[in-house]
Amino acid sequence: MLLRRSHTSPYVRKVSVLLHETGLTERVRIEPVDGWAEPNALTTDNPLSMVPTLVLDDGSTLFDSPVICGYLDSLHDGPSLIPAKIPSGSGARWRVVREQALADGILD
Repeated sequence: MLLRRSHTSPYVRKVSVLLHETGLTERVRIEPVDGWAEPNALTTDNPLSMVPTLVLDDGSTLFDSPVICGYLDSLHDGPSLIPAKIPSGSGARWRVVREQALADGILD
């Protein structure tokens, strides 16, 4: 996989932390890109021309850090950082998703 990133993006840093915490760093090649100076480098893979953009092995792409984090979280064997299912009576998934939305709002 290929992660198109900018060194100034807090959303890329969020994805990078998830890669590190899940042990997936070796599976993803990092490519710095400047969306302002090289917009075609991003718009080919992401019509929004924004980072992070994850190019999958089959050539399809994912963009927006919650989408990328959710996908990457599904690839490792360890405990999920974003709970996929809600155990009866537990709001764990919604707490995590809400905290992610709050963090994204603060970053905005």
